[in-house]
Order: sequence, then structure tokens, then C-alpha cells
Amino acid sequence: MLQPASIATRLRRLTALAVGATTAITLTACGGTGIGAPKHATPAPATASEATAGGELRTAESATVLIDEQDGDVTYEITAHKVELSTPAEAAKAVRDPVDAKGMVVATACMQYTHTAGPALTAVSDVNDHTGIYADGVRGALLIGVGDDAPGCEDPYTIGAWHPGKSHTLCKSYLVPAGARELQVRWSQTDDAEPYSWTFVPE
Repeated sequence: MLQPASIATRLRRLTALAVGATTAITLTACGGTGIGAPKHATPAPATASEATAGGELRTAESATVLIDEQDGDVTYEITAHKVELSTPAEAAKAVRDPVDAKGMVVATACMQYTHTAGPALTAVSDVNDHTGIYADGVRGALLIGVGDDAPGCEDPYTIGAWHPGKSHTLCKSYLVPAGARELQVRWSQTDDAEPYSWTFVPE
């Protein structure tokens, strides 16, 4: 079993490999069933937080944030409503060298964003850009183009006009150790900002 320091070092190395991977994998994320459907990670109770600039949120609790979009300031209600896990075999297809994914799975965060105030968006929103997944406190390796367009996940480039009152589910996938005891989804406006977080416990 990998020790924490070993996991962190390996994930940092894998980030460069994973980002360049182009092989698609079959991953049923954020809804639906079928052959090879991943198991769910169920939400774990967390301490309530009324923080206005980050903090840990309860299961299904949303954060209200103001984002400076290209079309103007938009207020969103944001929540991480699910994390989906692939099988190790599927994770092996997500990187160039399957050896690099040994003992890993793909974790996909399903984020729901509701436009509550502000102008309708005509430009692509970057509201999901800083969504991250941490396994037992260690950030996973970002995967681009893996699981993000699975059933239940929407492509931000094809949403079109995003009007007030409309909700969309955007996803982001990371490579994480298969035996992680706890997964935490973190969202922030920038890489340096205090994140909001939701904790999930794999079944």
C-alpha cells in the first residue's frame, strides 16, 4: 500500500501524464447505469458552515458565490452533489502508460451550478475551472477529457445562453488512489482563494 508521501509524489508526477492523455474511457458519471458503471461515493455528514469565503459544507448544502464572468457579475448557487469512481481497469485507460495508474481510479466530481442573478451568459463560463478532488488530503492528478462528458455531465462549450434560474451540471475528473478512505471536493474562485469543500466516503 502506498504511504501518504509516496502517493503525493506519484500524483504530482502523474499530473503531467494525465493531462496529455487522449484515450477515452467508458465512465458513467453523474447518473445512469450500464456495463462498467462505477460505484458511488456517498456523502458523509460534515460540519455546517456559514462562511462567505470558503468553508466545509454539509451534504447537499450549497455555496452562494459571485463570479466576474465575461458578460458581467453573476451569482451562482454551487454544490457538489456526487462523486463517481471508475474501476482500476478504466483508470488504466486514462493515462498513456497503464503502469502509471496502478492502484488508482478515476474520481469524477459532479458539480451543480445554478445561475441565480446577473446577466444571461453568452460566453463560456469558467465557473468550474478550479474544482479539485482530494483523496485523504492529497490532491489528485487532473484528467482532461476523461469522464467530463459522460451521461449527466454537460459540456460548458455547448450550453449556449445561460439564463438566470437555469442549472447545469459540470464535471471534473482526477486520478486518485483506489483505497482512499475519504474524498473531498473543493471549489474556489481562484487557485489561491479559500475553498468550499464537500466530503464523501467511498462505499
